[in-house]
Amino acid sequence: MELSYNLILEEEFETGITKVTDALKTEGLGKDLHPIAILGACNPKLAYEAYLKDSNMLLLVPCNVVIEQTEAKKLSVKMIKPSAMMKSLSSSAFQKLAEEADLTLLKVVRLLKLN
Repeated sequence: MELSYNLILEEEFETGITKVTDALKTEGLGKDLHPIAILGACNPKLAYEAYLKDSNMLLLVPCNVVIEQTEAKKLSVKMIKPSAMMKSLSSSAFQKLAEEADLTLLKVVRLLKLN
């Protein structure tokens, strides 16, 4: 089973980014949900290590962080657990990297709780 849809665009990088973004918008993708924000949290070092093992792993980064306003002045913040994502893919080769990413996101959770 293929993990991704693949194609080659013969474009300069920035032009390619614009074309893909425009195509996503045409299909109603990439639009903001209000009052919800979806952020991408990427650890470049870990992402590069994963890339060296298998370039398809970049399809799984950045880790999504969802911020949703649940009440006035009250936000729900949810972060994907990279280790759980790797377990669902049965990918033991990436488990160590995913666990390192977990630790980083847990630090973010602690920082948010302190502030």
